[in-house]
Amino acid sequence: MTKINILLADDHAIVRAGIRKTIEEIPEIECVNEVGNGPQVFSALSENHIDCLLIDVTMPDFDPISAIRKIRILYSELKILIV
Repeated sequence: MTKINILLADDHAIVRAGIRKTIEEIPEIECVNEVGNGPQVFSALSENHIDCLLIDVTMPDFDPISAIRKIRILYSELKILIV
C-alpha cells in the first residue's frame, strides 16, 4: 500500500502537533514535514515528495491566493487542504 505524504503548514506549533498526532494514527498517511510560514512551504515542497498540503491561510509572510495559485502551477498533482 502506498502512503500519502502530507506537508503540514501552520504557524501555530500546538495546532501542528495536534494534527500530526491525528495523522500518525492513520497507517496510510505520513506527515513528512512541518512548516510555520509561507516561504518554508515552497522550500519544503521542493525538498520532499508531497501528495497533500494541509495549509493554514493566515500564516506570516504568506499571501494565500497568490501562493496557492503558484503552488497549483508548480505542483499540479498536489492535493491542497486549506484550514
